[in-house]
Amino acid sequence: MLNLINTSISYFFTDKSTLLFVHQKKYVETSIRAAVSLAATPDQITALFLTRNYLIYLYIAIGAAVIQNAAMR
Repeated sequence: MLNLINTSISYFFTDKSTLLFVHQKKYVETSIRAAVSLAATPDQITALFLTRNYLIYLYIAIGAAVIQNAAMR
């Protein structure tokens, strides 16, 4: 269920990503995606090592997707 939520968050906010692509500003989306990924990945790794709980890993991924989509707005 959490994987579905994570996927649907990105799906519902593709309009801004598409507009950036059309206006040839894909670099903005790429920069935001890279920054969020660089911040979330160490958090996910740490959460898995410390807690060994996959649900926390997924919550961090969902939070990263929300932050990424909010940053593009």
